[in-house]
Amino acid sequence: MRDFYLSEGTVVEYARREGDHEFGPRRSEGTLAAELARAVRAADKARLVPLRMSAGDYLVFAVFARDLRSSREAATGADTPMSLDEVLAYFDEPETRVVRTPNDETWQASVEELLRRGVLVAAGGGYALHADFHALAREIVADHQHTVVRFDFLDEQWLFREVSLYPSADAVYRLGSEVDGSVAIEELSSATLVDVIAEVVSSLPNLVDPEVHSALESSSL
Repeated sequence: MRDFYLSEGTVVEYARREGDHEFGPRRSEGTLAAELARAVRAADKARLVPLRMSAGDYLVFAVFARDLRSSREAATGADTPMSLDEVLAYFDEPETRVVRTPNDETWQASVEELLRRGVLVAAGGGYALHADFHALAREIVADHQHTVVRFDFLDEQWLFREVSLYPSADAVYRLGSEVDGSVAIEELSSATLVDVIAEVVSSLPNLVDPEVHSALESSSL
């Protein structure tokens, strides 16, 4: 984990080693975004079309993501994904307030929707996750997640922004929820990766400043 302190567009990295407090060189927020983007390897051009799924459809997607054990490229050891039956066993748990446990009808409806959109394909008398999503699925199952988070203290409460990234060998994927409750999956190009990280680490405009209000009003015309 890396920690940074940001003030008035300037960033310094903080670390503590063997009781010593260390501060890195000053850099801009844009430089920080580019630096964090270089920690993973994104493709020059995204190959997957951005995907939006309902919470129920994503639950079905997650089950199929864990059903890769029979694949020749399936992970081994501690990161071995669970089979379909193993994941379905968790549906015996009480329902949450966010996502209801799917019944046969809703499950089939989600399968058909993901099949229509090319996320699932027919295989062996059933269905399987399309090969295009295998790399992402394995990173999700193994919980190989990189999270960039910024905390700001505003008046009497904290505001935090974050983005969850799942890097594979040659691609980086963003996984997150939308305001309507849907789940977004997007492969990021090397350029959009920097933009996405910059949205998190960049300072918000000072809405108390009258010059900011004028700029916002002009942009809305």
